[in-house]
Amino acid sequence: GPSSPSSPPSYLRPRRQSKSNSRHRSQHTTTDGGSSSHLLARLIARDDEVREINALLVVTSERLETESNRANSSERRALEYFNRLRQATENRERSEQESARLREELKLYKLQLENAQKEIFRAQDIINQVSAQKCEAEADAARARTKARKLQEEKMMMIAHEDGRRRGYKEGLSIGRRLGFDEGSTIRYDD
Repeated sequence: GPSSPSSPPSYLRPRRQSKSNSRHRSQHTTTDGGSSSHLLARLIARDDEVREINALLVVTSERLETESNRANSSERRALEYFNRLRQATENRERSEQESARLREELKLYKLQLENAQKEIFRAQDIINQVSAQKCEAEADAARARTKARKLQEEKMMMIAHEDGRRRGYKEGLSIGRRLGFDEGSTIRYDD
């Protein structure tokens, strides 16, 4: 019958033949009938060996198919893992590139912010200087207006004083003339 898959087929196993058996066989070969029976026995044995080989081939084919399927499955999983790894590596590289780009942009924005702050401080200094100059100019203008008003008042007082002196002089002159005229008239009449 067929051997188990783990045991070698019968044609691979060594045959033990006794001397009497070989002697018996050589005796049978002398007659035609003995030679035919021996050939038939050998054909039957060979047929058993063929069945064993076929059974072994079936088992081996099944094992080969199983191992091939397992190898294909392993190859698919390995390819899938490789693709995942490649995708993860590409994603990581893209993330690193994006991070580097964002870091550079952040540096640029910080530099722009520093420059803007410097400009703001410079503009604030200018505003403070202009404001101080404006306050000083307003104070100078106020002092100038006060001085001009005082000068105007002094001028008006001088004009009024001069006007009053002139009027007083004219009135005194007029009064003096009248008095002198009256006195002169009186003197003439006396003469």
